[in-house]
Amino acid sequence: MNDPAAPTPDPARPNPGDSVLDVLHARAGIRPRVQLRDESTGPSPIHLPRTAERQGVSNRAGKYYVQGELARGGVGTVFKGLDADLGREVALKFLHDKYRDDPDLLQRFVEEAQIGGQLQHPGVVPVYDLGLEGGKPYFAMKLVKGRTLAALLAERADPATGRMRFLGVFLQMCQTMAYAHARGVVHRDLKPANVMIGAFGEVQVVDWGMGKVLHVGGVADEKRAKHKPSKPDVSIIETVRSGEHGTKSLVGSVMGTPAYMPPEQALGQVESMDERSDVFALGSILCEILTGQPAYVGDTIDTIRKAARGELEDAHQRLQRCGADEAVVTLARACLSPAPKDRPASAAEVATRLEKHLSAVEQNLQEARVRTRAAKRTQKLAVAVGGVVAIALVVSLVFWRDADGQRVRAEQAADQARQAQDGERGARELADQRAAESRRSQELERAARTEADDKALALRRALDDYDLLANVVKLREAIAAEVDLYPAWPERARAMRDWLDNQARPLAAALPKLESTLTELRGRAVSAATPSQPASQEHGPRFAVKSDQFLYDTLARLIDDLRAFCAAGTGQLAAVERRLQWAEAVQAETVDKYAREWAAAIADIAELPIYRGLRMQPQLDLVPLRRDPSSGLWEFVHLRSGTPGKSTPQRSPETRQLEITEDSGLVFVLIPPGSFVMGAQSDAPDAQNHDPGATPQEKPCRSVDLGAFFLAKHEMTQAQWRRLSEGGEPSAYKAGTKPGRSHEITPTNPVESVSWEDCSELLRRHGLDLATEAQWEYSCRAGTTTPWSTGSEPAALRGYANLADLASQKAGTQWTIEPDFDDGFVVHAPVGSFKPNAFGLFDMHGNVWEWCQDSSGSYESARREGDGLHQHANNERRVSRGGSFAFPASAARSAYRFFDLASTRDINLGVRVARRVRSL
Repeated sequence: MNDPAAPTPDPARPNPGDSVLDVLHARAGIRPRVQLRDESTGPSPIHLPRTAERQGVSNRAGKYYVQGELARGGVGTVFKGLDADLGREVALKFLHDKYRDDPDLLQRFVEEAQIGGQLQHPGVVPVYDLGLEGGKPYFAMKLVKGRTLAALLAERADPATGRMRFLGVFLQMCQTMAYAHARGVVHRDLKPANVMIGAFGEVQVVDWGMGKVLHVGGVADEKRAKHKPSKPDVSIIETVRSGEHGTKSLVGSVMGTPAYMPPEQALGQVESMDERSDVFALGSILCEILTGQPAYVGDTIDTIRKAARGELEDAHQRLQRCGADEAVVTLARACLSPAPKDRPASAAEVATRLEKHLSAVEQNLQEARVRTRAAKRTQKLAVAVGGVVAIALVVSLVFWRDADGQRVRAEQAADQARQAQDGERGARELADQRAAESRRSQELERAARTEADDKALALRRALDDYDLLANVVKLREAIAAEVDLYPAWPERARAMRDWLDNQARPLAAALPKLESTLTELRGRAVSAATPSQPASQEHGPRFAVKSDQFLYDTLARLIDDLRAFCAAGTGQLAAVERRLQWAEAVQAETVDKYAREWAAAIADIAELPIYRGLRMQPQLDLVPLRRDPSSGLWEFVHLRSGTPGKSTPQRSPETRQLEITEDSGLVFVLIPPGSFVMGAQSDAPDAQNHDPGATPQEKPCRSVDLGAFFLAKHEMTQAQWRRLSEGGEPSAYKAGTKPGRSHEITPTNPVESVSWEDCSELLRRHGLDLATEAQWEYSCRAGTTTPWSTGSEPAALRGYANLADLASQKAGTQWTIEPDFDDGFVVHAPVGSFKPNAFGLFDMHGNVWEWCQDSSGSYESARREGDGLHQHANNERRVSRGGSFAFPASAARSAYRFFDLASTRDINLGVRVARRVRSL
């Protein structure tokens, strides 16, 4: 998260180690400050909202301000920091307290800093400074922004997608490692998760904590190797980047990541490791680029076993089938040789071989472009020459016919002259000649007719092929148009019928013809498909004629796509048919059927002072329940998100709360209009919204006016998401699983691992929304101004929030916990398991983070009238609120803001649904 403003330094007298600006301020009363525009080169790596104090680290280390935690490993913790002198963001790595007197780990820690400080290359993250704070060593380095190669590789639908782009990234990696090898440094943990790619294509190799300096340095490793235990001394390092994608690093006698380890590394033979060990890891990365998986695949122990034995048969088979150029596949195999002597000597050799191949590919492409241009010129010339030849043939035919007539007349004259002597013989020869001419004429006519028939037949086939292939475009257009056929309300019904009648059903009717054509084409193939290789795959039937091959491959793909489009229950055609059915029924099912209930609810709402005379109309898709007995606010059930006939939850006679089941639909609370002060401040204890934990992102406090809106009483459940998405199951902790061998996840647990993009699209399709930040905080506070809606201290959250606590710690998590809490849940709890706030809303604190509409930005920007949406320019980072089961109470404060990329999916991230009110 980017702080809008730097922390205000303590104006006390500077001490040794303070910044230059502090000294200048004390001497001359000046404090120069330049603040550049945010570079926006990639997502900020801040992940956990842990303050430095909570981790036993001072908020100031020399000239650096220490902010939120970035990553926690087996040896140290990395924080985000700010250089007070230069005003730049940095990453600060501190050695864990328990290792501060361990000479081996101290040496390794300092060696890591020295390696980063001495490797001066654009592909290596620079280390700026090495220092001590309270006797604890730390070093400052560049704060890397961007995305990991692992994340980009994971997004590919097919390993062949973007292959040349990723080979270019791989070449830059090799060049970086070639430089490191030339300086006598090996990385020992190369993997896609340790490669960052910036917004402008810059490639950097990160995490040199396992680096080894050849000939000098590396003492800690050698000592550990001499005293290694009988079983590998394995501990897991979990960081934001290496933990989210790819596999996990191991430290101990076995160091590195098993999926990318050469045998000597998996066996713990530290003394045997050199540049060729990194070459093996590069080969595994290249294997993953080409095939979608690294050299070894499996769980940690199984992968270590395979790596120790050099079991690479699976990798070789995948490389054989990947379809990449043979030169690249050969290079990957060479790098993956089990014996170090059989591998390329260093990354420089790998880079040279790959660069040579890529240059050859580029040259071939250039030559192909030249040949294509030449072919086009030749084609034009051929057309012109063909026209000339045709004219010449016509002229020749005229002259031939004229010459033939003259020859006949001459022969007739000669025959007459000789008639007296051999009249009978001349007459017979003339008859024979005329018969031969007649046969020649008939043959020419028959040949011309056959050629015309062939051309007509070819033209008819070409037109038929064109009609068939036109379905590719029609299908693409139908799929694109389907996206706009939402929500399932009456005004969309006509568009849905038109789409079904004019686009979808004609495509379904064309499917039998396409399938029969494919069968006919298969008969022309020179080699047939095998049962294990369907016709639509790349190893299907082969054809002698290129046009037949193109037609077959295109039709095979089209048929596969069209079958999916028309599939009963799961295809777009069936989905729109169901949507149309609901659009035609929703008025009757939710408004007409409950007309009496709607009339009573609308009249009561108009009379209640809290709703300020709101005059609303019946809301499609909603059915009135009644006022909540505790909050006094009206509640409504959303039928579409529930099981038909079972959507409405029942109210418990004991608790008077609605009992949410797997079949229940979303329950909406009609939130009254009102004004409130948004944000928090830590400067004035007697002022409104005072919160000692307030961050710069929560300032300045500002009064916001909001109109009435609907907000879901609970976070969306997994069952509700599945019904609205028609089968989607995104959650990491799915119903039926038992994380941490504790409580079992149920269908009423909140859906998680959903991105802002996922939520926005799904809700758009059903006429629903994400709450704005202002709507969310207003609803969370429910009239309070304290840090939490329950009070001013974390203890007030007991019974109201699912947070990281003793239950989490007992399950072995590494989360920062509330030490006096034990709610019994390791991960998220079923919605409604805790007490509601004053508006009757559950889990506004804890359980899962909840996405909001807003982009990240300062509170200084204007807000939209009515719902308070930020009016600042959108960016890729979106806001989530409320904390989660993996975070302490400090992250669940009413004003706390958390920023993530709109595409982020995380076990902490869920959704609470909002909806606009249709008023008269």
